[in-house]
Amino acid sequence: MQNESEISHLYRKYYHDLKRFLKKMLKDDIDVEDLVQDTFIKVNKSVNWNSIKKPKAYLIHAAHNLAIDKIRRQKKEKEFLHSSELEAGSDLTDPQRAALTQERIKILTNAISNLSPSVQQAFILNKIYNLSYKEIATTMSLSVKTVEKHIAKGLLICVKKSKRNENEDRTDNVVTIVSYQKNMDKG
Repeated sequence: MQNESEISHLYRKYYHDLKRFLKKMLKDDIDVEDLVQDTFIKVNKSVNWNSIKKPKAYLIHAAHNLAIDKIRRQKKEKEFLHSSELEAGSDLTDPQRAALTQERIKILTNAISNLSPSVQQAFILNKIYNLSYKEIATTMSLSVKTVEKHIAKGLLICVKKSKRNENEDRTDNVVTIVSYQKNMDKG
């Protein structure tokens, strides 16, 4: 860990340069701000600043790598969502498919957000970012066996939530059909 005043000085000196650089790669200002901070955190943990001859170039290179990683993750998220949409129901009309897909995504997002933090992180790293159990174990400083348990637990909870919702939808549909038939019988 470096001297705090040295890090503060470098942060103030190169903050705007990094921000301008990242703004060219990323559209979202919040992502840019996050990556500027992430760049300093990552570099500060792994580098002795005194050994860096050109800190600005080093920081820009590190920021570039983090931005590329972020863009790749965003692309994988979009691909995941797109594949979920395709699986949602191929014989439905577009508005029906869109509504069903949105509902399924909402249910899945809700289920994932209710997982414990460590289960949630392991689950997302595996299912969305396609990291192996070993990579997740290294990233989270856990054993591979613990990662396996976390992902299995996350998957089980998501499946239960999804099935519970499907059963509720079926019940709602049956009630609607029975009500409709009763009204038709009266008329």
